Amino acid sequence: MKERKKQFKTLFTGIAVVSALFAFAVVVILVSDYHRFKRAKPLTSPVLEKLRERLHNTPENNQLRKEIRELDFIARKAHFISEAKIKKGVILIVAALIILLLSTHIIIAMAREIKTPQKGEAPENHFKNASKARIYIISTALWIFAIIFIITSLKPGKPIDNPTDNIATSPSEQLPSQDEFRKNWPAFRGHNGSSILYAGNPPLHWDEKTGKGIQWKTAIPLHGYSSPIIWKNKIFLTGGNKKARKVFCVNKKNGQLLWEVAVPFMAPPGSKTPEVTEDTGFAAPTMTTDGSRVFAIFATGDIIALSMTGKQLWQRNLGIPDNHYAYSSSLLFYSGKIIVQFDDSTRTKLLALNPRDGSIVWENSRKATISWASPIAIEVPLPENSKSVNLIIIATSSTVSAHAPDTGKTIWSTECLAGEVGPSPTYHNGVIFVANEFASAVALDALSGKILWQKDELDLPDVATPLATDGKVYLATSSGILTCLNSRTGDEIWFHEYENGFYSSPILAGDLIYLLDMKGNMFIIKDSDKYEEISKAYLNGMGVTTPAFTSTHIYIRIDKYLYSIFKL
Repeated sequence: MKERKKQFKTLFTGIAVVSALFAFAVVVILVSDYHRFKRAKPLTSPVLEKLRERLHNTPENNQLRKEIRELDFIARKAHFISEAKIKKGVILIVAALIILLLSTHIIIAMAREIKTPQKGEAPENHFKNASKARIYIISTALWIFAIIFIITSLKPGKPIDNPTDNIATSPSEQLPSQDEFRKNWPAFRGHNGSSILYAGNPPLHWDEKTGKGIQWKTAIPLHGYSSPIIWKNKIFLTGGNKKARKVFCVNKKNGQLLWEVAVPFMAPPGSKTPEVTEDTGFAAPTMTTDGSRVFAIFATGDIIALSMTGKQLWQRNLGIPDNHYAYSSSLLFYSGKIIVQFDDSTRTKLLALNPRDGSIVWENSRKATISWASPIAIEVPLPENSKSVNLIIIATSSTVSAHAPDTGKTIWSTECLAGEVGPSPTYHNGVIFVANEFASAVALDALSGKILWQKDELDLPDVATPLATDGKVYLATSSGILTCLNSRTGDEIWFHEYENGFYSSPILAGDLIYLLDMKGNMFIIKDSDKYEEISKAYLNGMGVTTPAFTSTHIYIRIDKYLYSIFKL
């Protein structure tokens, strides 16, 4: 018996020593990598900064723009790899320390042999031994509980609350019907951010070289990466630079610039406009509308409400975003409120603003990370009855979460992403789909946040939002790869390689998918189990925004121009 105890003691001593050495080695590696990465500063490389300065002076230099993108891609890849290594290293250190402490505890416990009371032994000795036994049992149980807690806390998909609680009700203000919202294009990627044209037969053919299919072409006075939105006969979009930010309104029928409104810098006195990169700029977020007002936000944190005739109704500053590229999350009007995902390096807030005066209806300061993605709104049928649940879905650099539109309350939150998340979530038939470069493509149950499948051996997007259709999910990457997945399993159905990459998000119109590449080429393909190209149309310039659709027209922002495409 004593020999066996001695063997166990030797075994656990060895385990303790090895785990201590392992933890120390990992710490040394992490500290070394951290200092090396900190000195290199890949995201703020002087070479990149000089190239961006040159591009600012020569914005028409597309070759220089391409070089910047390639260098930026390499820098971000290095950043993500370092970030992932640190996270894995911390987990390994924690695991090694738990093993070390548990082994040490067992060694100490084995050294204290707990005796059973002998005949004639003093009662106090019996109580002392019994107390030792209880302490041993309780402390061992606590260690087991701690290990279980750490393991389970690393698993995603745990619902935070009942998804049927505090779901938003109908707003008191009279709003356009859902059909009216669907007929227009009121937000980034259409109604509720769905990426779907609900009715119509948009054009298939156009060509700028011949002028075929182009109804009009209008110059927008200020550059911006925001996508156009549409309400009835008006198109709205933004532009800006360090000196000025503006909202523009264009006549949908003839392309006439109806009005423009300057948006002053409303930050506290002494504040400076933020530094932004050329490929994001001051006007990346797309506007939204409630049908009687339009709302815009900029990289300065300024948000403004305007009437349809350009009259300023209110303006406020939400704080200057701390973002190393620039703030780019688009606005969403839903359930009578303006939904703002305001996530940067120092704060992660989901806000709902009153459209009449800009006051905060609710605010959810989440434990999350920075994001460039935009919120979407979904209606999820309940399986047990004919009712449905309304949810706001957002993605950050680590989590996907669902929120009640009336209160902002977190319904569930799932850790399943990594890196710098630009693609927004998308939804179809009870399932949410997200994807990001250097992370994975993930399908989640919309009611619980449970992960249904997760795939990382894929070409993944870093800007373009996935598109979900009946049975399929499409991923378009900035390197020019379009991948079609089975939406139920995540398995690859097919992929196709293009000459240019994609920042623009794909849009579904009937059984056709419209996909705009960075060179202004629009590929129109069949939503099918095999790649089938229906048409290829062309505009001359850089295509990085997502087009706006009506039943008969497409409106595309290319460089400094807005185009109206009509059906021949």
